[in-house]
Amino acid sequence: MNGSYRFENMSIDEKKEGLFDEIDDSLESPINKKAVVATGVGIIGCMLLVSPFLTPALRRHILPYVPATDSQIEDVLALCKIAMRSTKSQKYGNRLIDLGSGDGRVVFAALRRFPDMSAAGVELNQWLVLYSRWRAWRKGVRNRSVFTRQDLWKVSLKDFDFIIIFGVKEMMRDLEKKMIHDLSPNAAVISTRFALPTWKVSEHRGLAWLYYRSDQTSE
Repeated sequence: MNGSYRFENMSIDEKKEGLFDEIDDSLESPINKKAVVATGVGIIGCMLLVSPFLTPALRRHILPYVPATDSQIEDVLALCKIAMRSTKSQKYGNRLIDLGSGDGRVVFAALRRFPDMSAAGVELNQWLVLYSRWRAWRKGVRNRSVFTRQDLWKVSLKDFDFIIIFGVKEMMRDLEKKMIHDLSPNAAVISTRFALPTWKVSEHRGLAWLYYRSDQTSE
């Protein structure tokens, strides 16, 4: 007897029960059980891999992970060197923080270029934080670097001499307000891809701009 004939004279409720019974019977098959388990594992795995990359989009501003290019990093390091030699930034140390550090490539490039520098990376994506820590161990710079999972809006910047930000246009004005209150007077800021909208620029290289906190007026 085929399935369509068997359901033909049943009520709606009877048809529903019969259909659920057939589904239960099909899941009893070892092959079907394996297929269901494999599908479930695949869905959960995809969710775990993708969710950290989507989480930042739920914050106040979207800061997507877009790796810095070699030329962008070189521009940042060139501006760091200018700031180190400036009379506006008489520092007690060379402490750098990268806001939205991704895989840590800017931090590692700075540590390689400037042997006396220490650096911190702040990143919302936990997988990238773990990867950066692993890279720091591989490169032998764990004693000069730290990577943490934090929301950049909640990070205190007062203890840093260099602030690096690869931002998006929508966040730059809010970032100005935060830095006006957080930064020490001698701090230098290097913004890449997008400039700070109202701050006075000291130097620029390509799409990277150097600012000194001492040049800016408080709100």
